Amino acid sequence: MYNRDSNVFEVKGKRLSITLEDILYLTHLPIDGKPVLCKESPSKEACEEVFGDRAPTKIQDLKNIAFDKNNDERKRKVAVLKMIVGCFIMLGYNGYEVSPTYVELLKDLDEVPKYAWGATLLANLVHELQGINKKKDGINDNLWIVLVFFFIRIPSLWDIMGITTSERTDTQPLLSWVLKNLQNKCNDKKDSYVKAVEAFLNDVGDATHEVTSKTFD
Repeated sequence: MYNRDSNVFEVKGKRLSITLEDILYLTHLPIDGKPVLCKESPSKEACEEVFGDRAPTKIQDLKNIAFDKNNDERKRKVAVLKMIVGCFIMLGYNGYEVSPTYVELLKDLDEVPKYAWGATLLANLVHELQGINKKKDGINDNLWIVLVFFFIRIPSLWDIMGITTSERTDTQPLLSWVLKNLQNKCNDKKDSYVKAVEAFLNDVGDATHEVTSKTFD
């Protein structure tokens, strides 16, 4: 269960909390830097500067811009960044659209790496988790983070799913690597793995709250 008062997951007496360090190791997104704040929502001037008269909000439109080599490089890059922010860091709208709100933070490509995107992701996730059992439409945020978080905090889940870390490189974010391996493992054996995980949850013995460098090796 998730304890909204203390912002921790409780699993068989173990208390686990997603931290900024978890976000850094899972995604490689910066956890410190400039705050992700906008003066206006959305900034009409910023949208017009990058995209012209109308700022695209649909995912497919952003994809079309990104893959169109006739567009200038900045426009294509901002389209990609907009999808990353709207579909991964600060989820909003629905599965087909993203908000134009943060274009003003993306228009200067040299400034984009200076923002604390990882801290923003965690703040949004915690905010959504606080709404568990209060919303009828579920959680509107990045639950892939929660899934892989349990893998790094409960090592025996690796054995259950038959995943080893020997082939992973340090440059690849742990999140994408784990999700790719889970997809490959679960395609043909979903039922058997679900039963294995259920059995494991009846006796959680290796969950750890402490974060160490070894946790992410």
